[in-house]
Amino acid sequence: ALVLMRGLDPKAHGKSSRIACSVAMAACSKASAWEASLSALEGMQGEGLLLDNMGFVAAVGAFDRGSRWEGAVQLLARSRLDDLLPDAMAFNATISTCGKNGRWESALQLFADLLRQRLSPTVVSFGSVMNACERGQQWRRALSVLRQMEEASSRPDAMALSSAISACAKGAQWGRALQLLRNADADGQTWLDVFVYNAAASACEKGQEWRQALSLIDEAYVAGVSWDETSYNVAISACSVGQQWQQAIEMFGKLQQRALEPSEITFSSTMQACYLASQWSLALSLFADLRRCGSTPRRGDGGATPQALLPAAAVATEWRPNLVTTTVAISACKQGKLWQEALGLFRGLQLGASTPPDADAYSATLLALMGAGEVELATALYNDSVSEGVAFEGSSVSKASLSALPPSRPRLPARRPPPPPPRPPAP
Repeated sequence: ALVLMRGLDPKAHGKSSRIACSVAMAACSKASAWEASLSALEGMQGEGLLLDNMGFVAAVGAFDRGSRWEGAVQLLARSRLDDLLPDAMAFNATISTCGKNGRWESALQLFADLLRQRLSPTVVSFGSVMNACERGQQWRRALSVLRQMEEASSRPDAMALSSAISACAKGAQWGRALQLLRNADADGQTWLDVFVYNAAASACEKGQEWRQALSLIDEAYVAGVSWDETSYNVAISACSVGQQWQQAIEMFGKLQQRALEPSEITFSSTMQACYLASQWSLALSLFADLRRCGSTPRRGDGGATPQALLPAAAVATEWRPNLVTTTVAISACKQGKLWQEALGLFRGLQLGASTPPDADAYSATLLALMGAGEVELATALYNDSVSEGVAFEGSSVSKASLSALPPSRPRLPARRPPPPPPRPPAP
């Protein structure tokens, strides 16, 4: 597409050249070649060619893939200066780009501009704005947009409804999230797909309503909605909240039976459920299976010892340790009184993790060392955390535990003797 576009003379072909550029940009955007798409855009602008709506949407898609939301907003503003009068589809693409890049304020402003230009917002328009509000943890604004949608006699689709429910989940409003689902179910106008049920169940799980979360997942299955990986992850997390480790393991097995690949979230949630139920050996077995990249997890009822199941931290060549799962594994080591393995996993985080150890990782390792009486190592690790600026507020390490360690104090410079008093003037 790019070769054909470059072979056209914009002065000789005019409209055909503009269409060719738009098609080339769209082709590049679909192929994730966003840089080539933006290069075509620069070429069009250099030749004085104006974008049509297809080219505009393709260009915004390129800005989106390149995480350059400012470029999309500037392009929309320029198109209005060129009297192109962008339609709702152009606004939708720009709003979506702003939302994906965490610019919910810009998304709301663009939505207001769309209404001021007397354009009719589509279901995608409302859904894109609510998605931006959800990503920005603005649940009140998301519900306000949903009310606007209903007042405009526009029926919410599953995407818009799941965005509103997810916004409530992030705002710790599980009751409102559940009510949105119930209202939509009673209305019968919106197809409740797996994303809607997952969002509502996740809201309940985050609100510590684990029984309600599991009930919603079961309800989706009865309604003929097929579970996806997220459904199982939410169910396993709910089991973790309710300390139902056996049910969490059962869910893990069902996920694999359906040929779904467990993710880091699946492993960490299942490990957390086992750890909270003091099933530390099983948690470490799951962690070892994660290190082996997807083999069927053991039940922890025989076979190798936990020490043998734990790979050495020094051999982490291809697999990069994940902060969440490794922290749970360190906590499991603490339960099993395996302080050396806990320290080895922590060092692996320092060397190989994409995210440096946080307060939870330091806390879990400190507790493992202090529980084993390794005060000297715990002191050195605590001093390291102080130098890294780690704050332990809200972590599992209590103030009493930390006070038992020698505080880390900077070395003070040696005091110089005071200067001698001035001599009195000679008589």
